[in-house]
Amino acid sequence: MNDFEQRLLATAQVRALAAEIREEAALSAERTASKTAQTFNRIAWNASNPVIDFVPNALDEFAKVADIIRSHSATPSA
Repeated sequence: MNDFEQRLLATAQVRALAAEIREEAALSAERTASKTAQTFNRIAWNASNPVIDFVPNALDEFAKVADIIRSHSATPSA
């Protein structure tokens, strides 16, 4: 392999590495944004639904889900 071919190969490898680095940076930024959104949602939920009301509200929601599951399991499937 001559010098020109080696430089072409090295350039291609550098470009491939740069693409991998950009992709990893984009994924990292996406993960950070997702975590930030989750934190914001949790803070907003806690602000609008005080913790003292959380357990009774959660139990009510679980009861609704249980009723839906019971109604579907009682219905014979075709």
